[in-house]
Amino acid sequence: MMEKRAAFLFGLPVLALLCVGADVNSSIKVPAGEERDGDLSTVNGGITVEENAKVRGSCRSVNGGITLGDGAEAGSLSAVNGGIRIGEGGVVHGEASSVNGPVSLDRRSSANEVSSVNGAITLAGAEVTSDLRTVNGGITLREGAIVGGDIVIEAIHGKPDRDAEPLTIEIEGGSILKGNLIVEEKARKVKVYLRDGGRIQGRVENAEVIQD
Repeated sequence: MMEKRAAFLFGLPVLALLCVGADVNSSIKVPAGEERDGDLSTVNGGITVEENAKVRGSCRSVNGGITLGDGAEAGSLSAVNGGIRIGEGGVVHGEASSVNGPVSLDRRSSANEVSSVNGAITLAGAEVTSDLRTVNGGITLREGAIVGGDIVIEAIHGKPDRDAEPLTIEIEGGSILKGNLIVEEKARKVKVYLRDGGRIQGRVENAEVIQD
């Protein structure tokens, strides 16, 4: 489901940019401390929101990465073929989502929801207030990270590869998953490692839990 949703949503900004004749090959930078209203979109460039800057809208890139600097804010972040990094104390009021790139959140940063289809997701002392979702990417929670909702491993379209390496979820360093850990396909191999005080408060569905 996430793959179909991602293809539809990420196609919209590309069509909009082409229709208005925007320069789709430029990178976008919001200088430190500056505030911007509206959305920021590019196709073949990256987006950088520097330290303590604020974007009152979405940041969307197709073939570039998105960086939210320390203490910066944005409405939402979405990338197709680039990664997303949220610096220390950064805030995403909506979703931070990627299709093929990794998503990482540094200490004291937060997002309402985080998702990636094929990229790894890392929370280092950060908080996701709602759900964290992936299809094929590994997940790491460390340094007291918190997920307030569920972790969901969404179903793969087509038949799962029974010989594939297990998808790995690591919850360590006092990190907490407050909701449930749900693997939508029973045939999917998912291993969850709990280390150094990492814990899950909800239920675990269709995954192997290993207490290191």
